This record gives sequence, C-alpha cells and structure tokens, in this order.
Amino acid sequence: MTATEIAIVVVAAMVGALVKGITGLGYPIILVPVAALFVDASEAVVLVTISNLGMNLQLIWKGRSERTETRTVKRFLLSSVVGAMIGGYLLTFISDQVLRAVLIGVVAIFIGSRLWAPDVRIPPGLADRWSIPVGGIAGLFQGATSVSGPIVTPWFMSLGLARNTFVFSLSLVFGASGLAQILALALGGQFTADLFVVSVGLTPIALVVAEVGIALRSRLPKERFEQSVLVVLGLSAIGLTAKLIM
Repeated sequence: MTATEIAIVVVAAMVGALVKGITGLGYPIILVPVAALFVDASEAVVLVTISNLGMNLQLIWKGRSERTETRTVKRFLLSSVVGAMIGGYLLTFISDQVLRAVLIGVVAIFIGSRLWAPDVRIPPGLADRWSIPVGGIAGLFQGATSVSGPIVTPWFMSLGLARNTFVFSLSLVFGASGLAQILALALGGQFTADLFVVSVGLTPIALVVAEVGIALRSRLPKERFEQSVLVVLGLSAIGLTAKLIM
C-alpha cells in the first residue's frame, strides 16, 4: 500500500471508530470496503481485525457495569466463537457473493420489521432456544468476512436492551469472535508482515476516536440512538449490495 492509500484507510478507520463508539458497531462495515479498494478482500478482512478487537475490549471495559443486565449472551457468545473459528478457516473457500447476499437479506428484513413494528421484541423463551444457533451463524460471518453486525445487531436490538447494555452485549460477542477469528487467520498464514503492521498501527488511532463516540452516546436520546443503529445497518446493506454487483 502507498502512503496515500494508507492515509485513506486511516481516515476511514477514524470514521468507523467514531460510529462504533456511539453505536457499538460499524467499524468493519465502513473500513473493510475502503481497504478492499487497495488490497484483496480477504486481506482487507485481515487488516481490520486487530484494531477492531482493541475497540471491542475498550467497550467491554467501559460497559462492564452492564454485565448483570445481559440476556442469553453467554450461550450466544460461546457459539459465536466456534462459528468464528470455522469462518476464519473457510475464508478462502466460501463464496463471497453468497455471504453478501445473505447478509443483505437479513438486514433488509430486520430494518423492514423495525419500521413496520418497532415495538416487537423477542420473548425470553424464544431467545433462550435460538441464542446458540444464531450465535453460531454470527460467528461464521465474523470469521469469514469480519462483518457479523447484520446478524448480531438485530438479535440484541430485538431483545429490548438499554443502549449501554446493548453496546456491551455486542462488544462481548464481537470481541470473543474477533479473537477467535484472529487466531484462525494467524494459524492459516493470512497475516503478512505489511498487513500486521498496518493493522496494529490503526489500533491506537481507533481507540482514541472511539472514546469520542462513547462520550457522544450518552447525549443521544433513545430514539436517536436506535435510529443511528438502523442507519449503520442500512449503510452496511448498501455497501454489501454495491460490492455484490460490482
């Protein structure tokens, strides 16, 4: 990557970090497509992983007081780690078009349902039964694409969690599956020296900018916060669609 390309990636990382600090998601959704303009898609996935993990750990620490308020997160978490390991291993074998099409469909259905019936919530019994399979699917997408937000976000948003509990739950899942993904990618020889240096170099920048987003989150009314989450999901669907047809 040239100095200009790295500068563009850094700016995209800063935008993604700000969004992630506010909503708990959005960093890979923003950064992976930009990085993929200059490197292969699989390399863009690898490039995002370390700084994304750093921010997830940051959000977990900041929101640790919310740990008693989470629902079904432990089972979801464990299955997402297993899914991420599998997804990381299968990164070079899974059809990118199929993955993107499924993610686009999930996002479209969820946004449509939220606009049509915004107060619908997943009942506790149903959440208990489906947390493991949904978590596994989310981990698979995390491992294969670094983008599991379109699966994880609708799930936890539909549980009716408070905003800080919501962000904490997302960060737990993203952090655990992200760590599993990094291990799988490293074992598979996906990290080159250049990718590793850029990925590590993005981390302090992302952490600082995410702090700004965390501070802004508390100032957003609940309705604006949920709208921000839906906007990020919508942008992810647009980006995935553009990549699918290019």
